[in-house]
Amino acid sequence: MRSNANHHEPTLDFGLPAAYADIALRLALPGSLQFGIPEHLRGSLRIGQRVMVPLRGGRDVGYVVGLSSEPKVRGIRPIERVLDPEPHVPPDLLELMLWIAHHYLSPLGMVLRAAIPQSVHYEGTHKAIARERQILTATLALPFDEAEALLPDLARRAPAQAEALAGLCRGQGKPVPASTFNRAALEGLQKKGLVTLACTGSRRGILPPPDDAVEPAPLTPAQTAVFSQILPALAGGAKPLLVQGVTGSGKTELYLRAIRTLPPDRQALLLVPEVSLTIQLIRHLRERLPFPIAVWHHQLSDGEKFDLWRAIRRGEVRTVVGTRSALFVPLPRLGLIVIDEEQEASFKQEETPCYHARDAAIVRAANCGAVVILGSATPSLESRHLAEEGIFTLLRLPERYTGLPLPQVEILDLRNYAAPGRRSIGQRGEEPRLIAPPLLDAARETLERGDQVLFFLNRRGFAPHTQCRACGAGISC
Repeated sequence: MRSNANHHEPTLDFGLPAAYADIALRLALPGSLQFGIPEHLRGSLRIGQRVMVPLRGGRDVGYVVGLSSEPKVRGIRPIERVLDPEPHVPPDLLELMLWIAHHYLSPLGMVLRAAIPQSVHYEGTHKAIARERQILTATLALPFDEAEALLPDLARRAPAQAEALAGLCRGQGKPVPASTFNRAALEGLQKKGLVTLACTGSRRGILPPPDDAVEPAPLTPAQTAVFSQILPALAGGAKPLLVQGVTGSGKTELYLRAIRTLPPDRQALLLVPEVSLTIQLIRHLRERLPFPIAVWHHQLSDGEKFDLWRAIRRGEVRTVVGTRSALFVPLPRLGLIVIDEEQEASFKQEETPCYHARDAAIVRAANCGAVVILGSATPSLESRHLAEEGIFTLLRLPERYTGLPLPQVEILDLRNYAAPGRRSIGQRGEEPRLIAPPLLDAARETLERGDQVLFFLNRRGFAPHTQCRACGAGISC
């Protein structure tokens, strides 16, 4: 498929508006289908808009990914109608989907299915499965100080109304869910002109900022040196930054400072490999960031994804944290992408469409002029190689923030503990042992001190290869 996704305005041919559009459908199709553009839409149709098109005796929703003046085949049917006045998907996000389809040889329709939730795709159509959740909110209808002055007299005549009014005063004029207070009391305050009741869209999945952000701890000299190189990169156009820091070196602190340093008109995306790590980060983010954040992962319901997608697209949040699926949220002013534990295999999508969220994030950042920070204690071989080649900028944090020493590590060569001709550890005539003597002695000493021992097994019941006990050579096909 040849796509015109890099052009965000209708292409012109000999001064005429485009008469045909390439439409990508959320179906298992290898590319896009061409449809005609009705006369009244020519010159106004844009890349990224959703349209309703005829398909298989019915109709379906698709996205404009290309515009042209010449038909590719005969019998092209026209677009029925445009569903959105503005592009439904930001241009950089649509370019990313096209790149994934091409680079990983995945059907474009399957990429759309993975990237755009079904509830968002069919928004406002006869197939809609979710609507924006509406909640009733109460707001003071008079200045905060005037409302407080009315409390003593109101408490004598209508205690329930006084309690509700006091609660709104504590919120300092911000809208508060009506369910927080007695409904009859709120309606009484509304009749007196003291409170305004209104239905607003819910903010499911959006965490409000703290009342008082926690002041950060001072940086170590190593953190200061690394952040001094991150700071100029936030202006955009820099190479991806690979922060290699030992566990406990304070990489998260650098992420938070980078997010806070972004200009107010720029947004940040923080990717983590697992939902459990997302939950751990939420506390740090809520303590430190003085603006709302959104949390996105695959366990959200259709309604939650619908509300979050709309709020993020409207620019109501400056930071999104989530797993690999958060890569596709519609951040229109993306300025920073942070990928924590970038070496983790969970960033790879194993089902169709297959993609690597780390690599795709770098492509998306390049599309919109954002900077990428990759963080890891043990970077992947690919990232280290790219850093050594100068494609990434390597930044190091060699020490823990608290100054505690790193644990001692000793590698045992099991060939030294196997008798000649034996495939297992132990002497002839003895039962085979699964643990080498030095490890067994260390475990005994630890238990005698009253401490605990933890064994990690990387495999169970699997022999990766056959090895010569004399020279250590592996036998391969």
